Amino acid sequence: MTASSTSVATKKKKRGVEPASFEDLQNVRNAGKKDFLMAKGTTSKYNSSVTAARSFLKVVCDGKKAGVSLDAVGMDIDKSLYASALNDMPNRYSSDALEMFITQKCFAEGCKESTATGTHAAFAKLWDQS
Repeated sequence: MTASSTSVATKKKKRGVEPASFEDLQNVRNAGKKDFLMAKGTTSKYNSSVTAARSFLKVVCDGKKAGVSLDAVGMDIDKSLYASALNDMPNRYSSDALEMFITQKCFAEGCKESTATGTHAAFAKLWDQS
């Protein structure tokens, strides 16, 4: 026998082992998705982009800063629905809210195109998984 065939021959299959519970299998699957779906740096950056966008939307919906309010636009907007536009499940205002955040970051704050691309990708991934 060769060295490679000996190592294969010595591996024993586990037989008679009780299957894991369905809940345990789901937990392992979810942990694996969290760990291996994207690179850790990408996951971290996406999470920070989503958090920043949600904070921005909260400021806009609360109207605590002068000129940064839904009332200032003069449009008929369902404020409660707009406030949830950047949640895990998108709604009819999601694209507009995301566009406003990206506009704020890139034009008002002077961030570069990669900020827009990364933020868009973060929400695309979030909404694809919902």
